[in-house]
Amino acid sequence: MKLRRGIKKDSGKPALDLIDPEFELEMARVLTEGAKKYAVDNWRNGMSIGKCMAGIRRHLNAIARGEHIDPEWGLQHAAHAACGVMFLHYFIRTGKTNVPDDRWEK
Repeated sequence: MKLRRGIKKDSGKPALDLIDPEFELEMARVLTEGAKKYAVDNWRNGMSIGKCMAGIRRHLNAIARGEHIDPEWGLQHAAHAACGVMFLHYFIRTGKTNVPDDRWEK
């Protein structure tokens, strides 16, 4: 008997399977700890672009100095930074910063 396969038309759709599952899991761990410390989805309430970028930069700076694990939560600085980038993307996309834009202007 010939094996039949179902058809799945997904060309042109985002290939979410390209995201590293371990990275996705570590980001979820960061978000879970953040929900415990602050509140579930607290980040969606918005914050200044500058404050968000400062957090991202602190985590990237720690990596640049050779520290890979955040000492407070025991999770990778890269995942913390990635969550910050996700927040930044959301704030820019939705305009939800709840404060005036505090980025430096020339």
